[in-house]
Amino acid sequence: MLANRSVKWIALAFSAKLVLSALLFINLGYGFEDFFKAICIGDCISAYSVGANNILNLQQYTIYNDLSPYTGRMPGYELLMAATGLFNGFQSIDFRVLFFIQLLAASLSTYALGRTAELVFNKSIYFYMVFFLYLVSSYVSLYDITALSESMCISLFIISFYILLRYNQSKTYLLSGLLLTLCVFLRQYTLPFFAIFLIYICYIHQFKISRVLVYNMLLFVLPFIVLDSAWVIRNYKLKGEFIFLVDSNYAGYNTEQAKGSPFYFSAKDEALAAYISSWGGDLIWWNSNAEITAFKSTAKLGKERKREILNGFPDYIYTSTYNYDSLVELQNKYLLYDTLNDHKIIDSFERYRASFIAEKPFYHYVYAPLILTKKFLFHSGTYNLSNTAWADQNLYQKANKLFYSGLYLLIVWLGLIGTIMLLRQFLLDLDYRKLMIVMSAMYIVGLLPVVFKRIEYRHFTFAYPYFIIVSAHVMLYLRSKLISKVRK
Repeated sequence: MLANRSVKWIALAFSAKLVLSALLFINLGYGFEDFFKAICIGDCISAYSVGANNILNLQQYTIYNDLSPYTGRMPGYELLMAATGLFNGFQSIDFRVLFFIQLLAASLSTYALGRTAELVFNKSIYFYMVFFLYLVSSYVSLYDITALSESMCISLFIISFYILLRYNQSKTYLLSGLLLTLCVFLRQYTLPFFAIFLIYICYIHQFKISRVLVYNMLLFVLPFIVLDSAWVIRNYKLKGEFIFLVDSNYAGYNTEQAKGSPFYFSAKDEALAAYISSWGGDLIWWNSNAEITAFKSTAKLGKERKREILNGFPDYIYTSTYNYDSLVELQNKYLLYDTLNDHKIIDSFERYRASFIAEKPFYHYVYAPLILTKKFLFHSGTYNLSNTAWADQNLYQKANKLFYSGLYLLIVWLGLIGTIMLLRQFLLDLDYRKLMIVMSAMYIVGLLPVVFKRIEYRHFTFAYPYFIIVSAHVMLYLRSKLISKVRK
């Protein structure tokens, strides 16, 4: 499936990504020698490695101390992490192997992304532009050396997408479907792309029902049917419930079994998050700029700092039911960590949220999603590029931040402009591939701020590669216009 020319491009991508990863690693404050050690970057204590270690050591998939059945996340990344134990006698996770696998998948996906752009627009210049733009970008590359599922998910998705476009054969539908299935096990929000890709299979068969079409569609969904059936059967045996994907919006951290764990997310926290997001506040409590940190934060913030954040809440959030003083009183109760008052705190947050929605529906249904979308997209793009404050960074680190922030914002702005251009072109030529590019770019942008009202920045990594394709399209369009003017 891969020609010698393809292998050379993939080898170039891997070499460049290896160098870039080492530089990003050093930029985070680690020594060069640490890059070759089994150091975990990412939320290793309370995230995926807990489940992976339980698979390795106890042959059980759970994150709970009492080993209760866990269905808060599908076991995609945990199984990959556990599999790296093969290289050390299944004693522990080998993060060097994990990051090597992620770098290899990222290199393949860099090539596949460039070829996807070339296929859709039928010009080789798209391959070169997209390949190198994605190769030098830090926004996704940082996750190649991080123990989180984003890198593998987007790499497998890009490859699945490319295989679907490039090869019209039964066996490749099976492979594309398998890769997309693995994406779902890594990140459940990719599930709707089964429908989007199935429509594409119908599109290339000119929407004519035939035995070949039905066979190819069945081959595409077969891996998901088999693997998800195994997951459903496991869940039913352990919990007596039919759980198709997951049963928690907080990865199982909000269950009774999680009490006493560092990752526990209580009912009080859930009520707080629902209230904050209802008016357009950011509920990601490990983001130091999020409004929720006035009450709950990963970093230890003093009462004065929390009050300062509360003072920054917008005036439009208040209703006839509560005002600023009400929130101050509620903040004082929240910070006492008195579980006896939890039900009162929950009731207050629920009443405040209900009154806001009832009295200011425009702000809740229209303005809040817009303001969350703005926060989700328009930031430095380098929030995780360094662990050192800007004032304490050296010249190299500051130059890195400025370059990558500029690149990120350029890609976002051109991507948004380009989606409008591509939608217009789709309406003219009805090329479904262009619509698929737009949907891949904008899906997460619509899902998180609008539907879930949850804007964790790292989830934009799913859209970013396709923003690059769309941005390249805008750049090349402007280039062609400039050349035509010069020639006149």
